[in-house]
Amino acid sequence: MKSVHLASWAGLAVLVAASASLADEATVWIGRTGAQQLKAHAHFAMPFELHLSVFPALDGFATGDIGWHNAEMDEPGEDMYMLAQACDIRVTLAAIDPGLRVWFGLTELQAGQAMAFGSPFFDFHPIVQIPDHDAEPGTIFSATFVVQDASGLYSASEVLTLQFTPEAHAHCDGIDFNGDGSSFDPTDIDAFLSVFSEGPCVPETATCGDIDFNNDGAVFDPCDVDAFLLVFSEGPCTLCGV
Repeated sequence: MKSVHLASWAGLAVLVAASASLADEATVWIGRTGAQQLKAHAHFAMPFELHLSVFPALDGFATGDIGWHNAEMDEPGEDMYMLAQACDIRVTLAAIDPGLRVWFGLTELQAGQAMAFGSPFFDFHPIVQIPDHDAEPGTIFSATFVVQDASGLYSASEVLTLQFTPEAHAHCDGIDFNGDGSSFDPTDIDAFLSVFSEGPCVPETATCGDIDFNNDGAVFDPCDVDAFLLVFSEGPCTLCGV
C-alpha cells in the first residue's frame, strides 16, 4: 500500500490509500541524474486528452488522472535515479497558456507558484482544467514546469512542458426541433423521426431543424437519434446518446 495525495476539487485535498500498480497510469516521474540534477519525465502520449469535467465546481474539461511520483527504481540507461529522503521537492509552474488552469488542492496555480511535494515517497494528482466547454478538440494548451529541491541537495531540472487538448465532444441543437416554441413537446420527437426518415416536418407547415443533432458532420446517423432522445429526457449532450 502507498499513500496517494489527490489534489482535487472536493472541498479539501484528500489522502487515500492505493494498492493498484502505477504501470499503466499517466505519470510524471521525478528523479535525479547521475550529476545530481533533478529530472522529470512524462510517461504518457501528448497532447493528453481531457474529458468533460466530472468536478461540480469546474466547468469544461478536467482531469486528475496524471500522477506525479518519485522514481521508484534506478534506471542507469535513462540516467534516472531514485531521490534521497533528505530532499524537499517543489514543482513550479513556470508558464501556462491562456485557457488552461492547474489546481493544487483548492489553489489555482499562477505562473511562478509551486506545488510542495516534499520528500519521497509522494504521489500527487493536480487537477488540469480547460474551462471553455466550447474549446475545439485538437487545440493544444501547454503548461511548463520546473522541479526544484528546497533542501539544496539537487540542482533544478530542465523545463518540462505538458500539452493538453479537449476531447471530441458534441454540440447538440435545441430540442424544439419543429420551431414552434414548445420544449419537451412529443411532437418534436415525431418531427425529428419524420425528417430523419426523409419525411416532412411535423406539422408540415413548420420549419424543422437539420438532423445532424449532435453536429458531428454525419447525417442519417443513428447517433443523432440517440443524442436527441437523451437531451429530450434532460440528459447530457453526447456524441452518441450514451
